[in-house]
Amino acid sequence: MIQLMRPTMFRQPNGKWTMTGATMCADCGGLTGGMGEWYMLKPDVWENAWPGTSTDARTPMKEQHYLCIGCCERRLGRKLRRGDFARRKMHDLDRDMYKSRRLRDRLRPARA
Repeated sequence: MIQLMRPTMFRQPNGKWTMTGATMCADCGGLTGGMGEWYMLKPDVWENAWPGTSTDARTPMKEQHYLCIGCCERRLGRKLRRGDFARRKMHDLDRDMYKSRRLRDRLRPARA
């Protein structure tokens, strides 16, 4: 059995080193934290992507319940939109935390 949470160091594109738990995508095995794809969706959206695994603020997140943006979208059958994400400061586009190009793209407001 693969251990899904391991402390690891990765270098962000801005040159800063960050230590994070190695959160591996359950489908492709990609390192979601290192990829800059650490995010939280609204429970109903997550439930559509992975039935039976949605949590609320009182329920601890399960270590094996991580998906990169691509695998989550493949499960949903569509691209994620800004409204799919839970409202959290971690999603602020101007925060120091590294975000992948895919995640930044999905968090931007829809163009008119």
